[in-house]
Amino acid sequence: MVNKFTDADEIAKFSSLYEDWWKNDGAFGMLHKLTPVRMLFIRQALSNFLVRDTELSKTFAGLRILDVGCGGGLLTEPLKRLGADVTGLDASAEAIKAAKDHAAVVGLDIDYRIGDLSTIPNELDQFDVVIASEVIEHVPDPQSFIEEIHKLINPGGKLIITTLNRSLMSLLGAKIFAEYFLKIVPVGTHNWRKFIKPSELNDMLTSARFKPEIVKGISYSISEDEFQLATNPVVNYAVSAFKC
Repeated sequence: MVNKFTDADEIAKFSSLYEDWWKNDGAFGMLHKLTPVRMLFIRQALSNFLVRDTELSKTFAGLRILDVGCGGGLLTEPLKRLGADVTGLDASAEAIKAAKDHAAVVGLDIDYRIGDLSTIPNELDQFDVVIASEVIEHVPDPQSFIEEIHKLINPGGKLIITTLNRSLMSLLGAKIFAEYFLKIVPVGTHNWRKFIKPSELNDMLTSARFKPEIVKGISYSISEDEFQLATNPVVNYAVSAFKC
């Protein structure tokens, strides 16, 4: 039976790179650069929901957060440091091993689990927030993926997604230049045809009984060598949505 939430080829591809998860100059170097702006968006998306001072060191204290497709834990760890009760979930056993090993080194107690969304509804309680960052463009059935996430979120909770827009600019920048010319991303990391336009994601969220709230672009500044939040979601973008 085909799994709607994971692709065996995708899992194998990322599993083969497990040693690179925590190397700033490795295969996931761009994800390391992306993490600060991802965290900035998460703070903004959850600020009203939490009614907390987002500068506090324990901003997310008391929140149950699920990091879907957590990989080696690049987002999971900062979420934990901000006080969240965070679970990291990934279908790659190698990625979870890398995540657990790094968490042990830095002294963080994180609940990491091997599996996908189909394996957890009866095993875990519901969450206040589910984060799927740079994941949905790799799953076989994005609509089913979002609908399954809906089951795991408490009423009034939030889903946060970051992904890539299927645009000419993303084809040139995130695919051709990044993979083949600049070689800052391993060749074959992305399938441009699986990128999702913001309008398409909006329809998927609405159909799955989410209310899209914030949409922001994420742009890369060559001069600053960093990602920044932007108004135009032409390449990378981030979305938050309430569970209706």
